[in-house]
Amino acid sequence: EIPFGFLDRVRDEFESLYAANARLAAANSLDATFGPRLKAHMDYCMAHPDEISRMASVQRKVNDVKGVMMENIEKVLDRGEKIELLVDKTDALQNQAAQFQRKGKQLRRAMCWQNWKWKILVIFLLILLTIVIFLAVCFSGGNNCTEGDPEPPAPPPPQVQDFNNNPLSPVT
Repeated sequence: EIPFGFLDRVRDEFESLYAANARLAAANSLDATFGPRLKAHMDYCMAHPDEISRMASVQRKVNDVKGVMMENIEKVLDRGEKIELLVDKTDALQNQAAQFQRKGKQLRRAMCWQNWKWKILVIFLLILLTIVIFLAVCFSGGNNCTEGDPEPPAPPPPQVQDFNNNPLSPVT
């Protein structure tokens, strides 16, 4: 743990002092300025091993917590995306259900209207069949239902009587 603590301290100081110049610097050009700092860090780490190991332990724990938090944030983002997908699918399903309901109503109306058409057609055919049967019965065999029976003969004219109940002859 002490070597890793030493390397962490060196890295942190080097990045804070030479971060911008380090990439452009020639090889071994920073030895003269940073070399004594390496020696100072080495002496400090050797003189305070408990502090370095505690710092390394705390740093490791911080890094572990940081990693767990990053994973949790990623999971939350993934869950948010999944929730958005669920909401989109729910909206689509709701639209499909409404469309299905409209189509069902249209189909029910069409079937009801078709049923009424058949009923009207059957009633019309029954009336037509009744008329045909009536006409066939009425006009078969020389019968004529529309003329009816011949009129009975007219009753004889009433006879007029005189006061003595004698019949009077009709006036011609």
